[in-house]
Amino acid sequence: MSLRERVFRLIRESTIPLLGLIALILFGTITFSMAEGLPFFDSFYWTITVISTVGFGDITPTTIYGKLIFILLVIFGLSLFGYFITVISSFITEEKVVRTLFSYFVADGGKKLRDHVILIGWNGYIKYAYEEIVANGIKPLVVVEDEDLAKHLAREKVNVVVGSLADPNLYSKINIKDAKAIIIASDDHSKTILHTLKIRKVNNSIPIIAAYSERELEDVLKQAGVTKLVNIPELGGRLLANQVFEPIAAEAAIDLISRGNLDLSEETIPSSLDGKNISELKRAGLTSKIISIKRRGVIIPNPDDDFVLNTGDEVVLLGVSKELDKDKELIKGKYGSFKDK
Repeated sequence: MSLRERVFRLIRESTIPLLGLIALILFGTITFSMAEGLPFFDSFYWTITVISTVGFGDITPTTIYGKLIFILLVIFGLSLFGYFITVISSFITEEKVVRTLFSYFVADGGKKLRDHVILIGWNGYIKYAYEEIVANGIKPLVVVEDEDLAKHLAREKVNVVVGSLADPNLYSKINIKDAKAIIIASDDHSKTILHTLKIRKVNNSIPIIAAYSERELEDVLKQAGVTKLVNIPELGGRLLANQVFEPIAAEAAIDLISRGNLDLSEETIPSSLDGKNISELKRAGLTSKIISIKRRGVIIPNPDDDFVLNTGDEVVLLGVSKELDKDKELIKGKYGSFKDK
């Protein structure tokens, strides 16, 4: 529920008790002044102290009518005043909890993160993307606009921030300049386009990965600024068909794109490996298989062991998950013994 909706709810719930409280104050002020012969201000002051249960005792009823008014004020005033205060207190408490909760997540979930992945919105696709990012040792950060949804996600230990991409202050809170990438998987393609355009106004270089289902929108999404597109229905359909014709291959494919026994990893060749071939990497301890290399935009599939690597080549590794981490560290430059071979 948004702040505006909560304010409207507060007004709606407090209007009747507030009007009743005002009517009771007017009743007490006028009738007590008439019964006790007091100035209106003194009568108003006495009415407020009775209804609020302060009761200093400096003014007390001396007539039977004054005492009767006192009884009526106590009976009706305490109920109305108590209910009104409860409504206001509930609103203030809820607002403080919401702001405290999400200021915590903004502070710890956004500004202190580096090389994190920002996920826009929340649905089934984002949920699985979040889990996969966590499984790969990268910190995700989810951005949603609905505070009730955010509170629910926070209780599920999801790192979440409440905000709108239309708010310029959000981008510093989620530390977009140090983020690794942004994922958008909205069911509404128009939202994906709008989100992308808003992000590109702030950061023109960050990779944006978006899900889509309509091929005719592919060019539009790319023109808006999406870096990579994933056709989820197409992937799902192909996996469904492969379960019929090649079930083992389909299961292997699912295992590869999730954090299972087999996994894929992408690494960039550093300058320390420039001019080395794949055989030399294997002798240095590489156990995973390099299944493709991307060089200057061209993908080279299944390179042989004599293939010579260049600085900046992007290699895709296929291997056992627990061994991949060692191979990734190997490629990143821990080659003291390798240089001597």
